Amino acid sequence: MRAAGPGAGAGARAGAGLARGQPRTAFGGPRAHETTRFVSVFGASTLIVFGVLTLGACHEANATRSAVVPIGTVHAPPLHVLPTPASQPTQPPFCADEAFRAARVLEAWPEGDRILFCAETKAEESDVAFPRVCASVDKAGRYSLEGDVHGTAPPLPMVPLRNESADGKLTFRLEGGLREPKGAKGVLEQKGPRRVLKRARIDYDEHIAFDGWIGQAIVYRTWVDEGPGCTLTMIDPRKGWPPGGDDDSVGLGGCYGTSYTLMPRAGEYAFVDSGGSSITFVNEKSLAVTTVETERQAGPEMGTTLVAWVEGHDLVLVYGAPILGDVARVSLTERKLTAAFAPNACEANVKKPK
Repeated sequence: MRAAGPGAGAGARAGAGLARGQPRTAFGGPRAHETTRFVSVFGASTLIVFGVLTLGACHEANATRSAVVPIGTVHAPPLHVLPTPASQPTQPPFCADEAFRAARVLEAWPEGDRILFCAETKAEESDVAFPRVCASVDKAGRYSLEGDVHGTAPPLPMVPLRNESADGKLTFRLEGGLREPKGAKGVLEQKGPRRVLKRARIDYDEHIAFDGWIGQAIVYRTWVDEGPGCTLTMIDPRKGWPPGGDDDSVGLGGCYGTSYTLMPRAGEYAFVDSGGSSITFVNEKSLAVTTVETERQAGPEMGTTLVAWVEGHDLVLVYGAPILGDVARVSLTERKLTAAFAPNACEANVKKPK
């Protein structure tokens, strides 16, 4: 709601001034000599009628030129201004140039119907640090510049994997797995009566580690010391150990830097790729896999890859470099991508964030 503008008050005051400044018509003429006090009843009545008619004519004439405000207090109703496109507040224009897209995301969080995020626009190979920049995007994908705001994303409800098979009958351990000395063996054991079911060597590049169980399958990770080469893999050790082909194992996404494991519902795990390129759902009982591609990926080697939180039934992903500002929503119940946004690239006539 907006108050009446200064023009409305000035017009009312001007009208009041004109009303008070109008020439007044006298109801009595100059006094006669003290000795002459006789005025005929007919003459006095005529004079009064003439005066009333004259005042009415003046009032009608003045009404055509200016509103007459009666003397006294006027209680006018409040003025309501309906919002119009011209009266709506406008956000500063926003666009993202290459330097902004390559910046390191510092934080992101939800606020009302918007998602806010802030970045440090400093190039990896430069000593020059640009000011902190913050922006926001609404649910329709409209981006806006923001001031120096701060916030924290809601904690993500991550879950650990099982230490043994879902039926409690099997265990697994990995012997070795280091870069130096190199070598690893996987050992599958039955718990009762305890006995080794399988023992086999496994090939890997630099490192391998056992993460845990999903149903009757195990999850392990392999990675290298340099670069973003980290991958999560699932395999049923009863059928395909040691891993030897694409049919034996299933990739669950990247795990460089930060990876997230969620449980959207009982009996189902969801693995969020460390770069945000996919979310892989695994049914614990059947080991059926559903992978949702987000069609975008942040670079783990360029700092924080993404900030994630759960909002209702959606997983929200806010990406870092080299696609800073991209946002994706994935329905955890429907297992599909429901929305994805990216800021507009800067053009010559659009103000760049500084």
